[in-house]
Amino acid sequence: MEFFNELLQKVLFEFAGYQVTVLNIALLGAIVLAIGLLRWAINQAMTEIYENFKVSTKNKEIVSRFFTYVISGFAVLMGFRSLGIPLDELMNYRLFSFNEKHDFTLGNIIYVFLIFLFVRILLWILKQILDSYFERDKVDVGAQYAILQVIKYVVFTSAIIASIEALGFDLSIIWGGAAALMVGFGLGLQHTFNDLVSGLLLLVERTVEVGDTLDIDGTIGIVQRIGLRVSHIKSRDNIMILVPNSKLVTSKVINWSHKDDITKFIIKVGVAYGTDTALVKRLLLEVANKHEEIESYPSPFVRFADFGDSSLDFQLHFWSKDLMRIEDIKSDLRFTLDEVFRKNKIEIPFPQREVWSKK
Repeated sequence: MEFFNELLQKVLFEFAGYQVTVLNIALLGAIVLAIGLLRWAINQAMTEIYENFKVSTKNKEIVSRFFTYVISGFAVLMGFRSLGIPLDELMNYRLFSFNEKHDFTLGNIIYVFLIFLFVRILLWILKQILDSYFERDKVDVGAQYAILQVIKYVVFTSAIIASIEALGFDLSIIWGGAAALMVGFGLGLQHTFNDLVSGLLLLVERTVEVGDTLDIDGTIGIVQRIGLRVSHIKSRDNIMILVPNSKLVTSKVINWSHKDDITKFIIKVGVAYGTDTALVKRLLLEVANKHEEIESYPSPFVRFADFGDSSLDFQLHFWSKDLMRIEDIKSDLRFTLDEVFRKNKIEIPFPQREVWSKK
């Protein structure tokens, strides 16, 4: 027994001024074994929970990663404890200095890691809660994106401030210096700050949302993402356009799908004088009602617009949800109208001018 005790107390090597014995190594091995058994038990328990609540694969990975971080961190702390290193001394262990005045300790780094781990967990929990709310109340995609983005900005900003404090910096000094710097940056980066503020306004006011179809200076596109400084808009030609947020706030922007998913469009056509106007109206409505991309409600209608210089002018009004392909839909209607008018001997006139010559 005495031999066994002496064996356990035998010093193998020294580490940072601490003697590592056979007993320390044995305890470290026991901790590793216990951690492995704990991870196995947790995985077995979580598998049953996943099956009962039908958790998605992505959420399974997030939960698994979280437990891995927690267990690994606990294992590291217990490992140092098994080597006889006091935790308070370990946390105060100086890694490096900043400007020879501020020391960064291992505890500072661990605190920052824990803060961002907590943030990831908090965001995951909030997303699960909000996803249930979105599904229950059928919140549109644009509103979902805006709510999640605002929450991320607030949470990560708070995490960064807390991390700076955890590193031991005095925020009152930082805010004092930042105020002076912000004046200088504000003068030199007015447009950038304008875009940042505009991005927050878009996310809060939701005048433009993800999925909306916009007409910006004649360019049609769907909003793919609203960032803090620029918004990503995919055009009809499948080109990604980066638009500064300030342009979406201060300039004239046509939002075809704002608060509604269908939009009215017009096809203009002129026929020769003397044509049966009732027949023209009937043919226009027949062509519109047969097109698959034109909504039956509200139903299309025809307006006799004017007696033109060379023609009787009509307008075909219709509604459609396929905003990105609307020019193709209009083209289909014009092809079909030309064919139908030819069959019914309806003439589409061209401008005519009479020239009188006086000798």
